[in-house]
Amino acid sequence: MQYFVTKDVLPTQSIDCIAVAVFEGNQLSPAAATLNTASNGTLQRVVERGDISGKPGQTLLLQDIEGISSPRVLLVGCGKFEKTTENDFNT
Repeated sequence: MQYFVTKDVLPTQSIDCIAVAVFEGNQLSPAAATLNTASNGTLQRVVERGDISGKPGQTLLLQDIEGISSPRVLLVGCGKFEKTTENDFNT
């Protein structure tokens, strides 16, 4: 499996899966917010109904979201927004 990080326009990426962060308190990362806008609020609705809370380690795979080219979007819980740093992902 290959992984890459990009700053390209996410909704139009034709890749197998896009992974974006969700923080506690129903807060979407900037990348997730971009996908949310493209999907007419789908990501925010999923978060608000409690399917993912943003706790570290949580994941939720969404498929075939209208407005997003990628067939899959992986929401990844990353904890509290102000307390998450790059070091949290280093092992």
